[in-house]
Amino acid sequence: MSGVTGKLARMGFTLFLMALTTIYLVAAFQIRVPFAEGLAGPRFLPILASGIMYLALLRIIWRQSRQDGDAEPLRSLAAPAQVVVATGLYAALFEPLGYVVSTFLFTLGLFRVFDFERNRPLVMVLYAAAVTFVFYLLFAVAFSIRLPLVPGAIQ
Repeated sequence: MSGVTGKLARMGFTLFLMALTTIYLVAAFQIRVPFAEGLAGPRFLPILASGIMYLALLRIIWRQSRQDGDAEPLRSLAAPAQVVVATGLYAALFEPLGYVVSTFLFTLGLFRVFDFERNRPLVMVLYAAAVTFVFYLLFAVAFSIRLPLVPGAIQ
């Protein structure tokens, strides 16, 4: 494939993700809020995640539109696929395991995907604990969002 047709073919998966992100964003705006919860209500995180996803996808589209030659090998999709799987597991395990355990494991998983401190496991564990704590402060303290700290308990 060459020219515009080849570039559009390489962008197919990215455009598919853009469509899914749009559906997700529309669904986020349909979340009904029974009472005012300030800045970070139930819509906050889905809308924020959609915005970040749009920015990332636009950057990918820009890079793909400037790329000449064949598409990158499928192995370049391994890390994004692992992040998607880790995020799905995080969402599924958040309530049963609680915020602390699920966020800690999710952070460790992302660190492994991106080879962050892989050769120094103690440092990786300490960073994961720090990230878990910082995000707890952000959501529970700054935004007053009740989090299930341990299984079955909403704080």
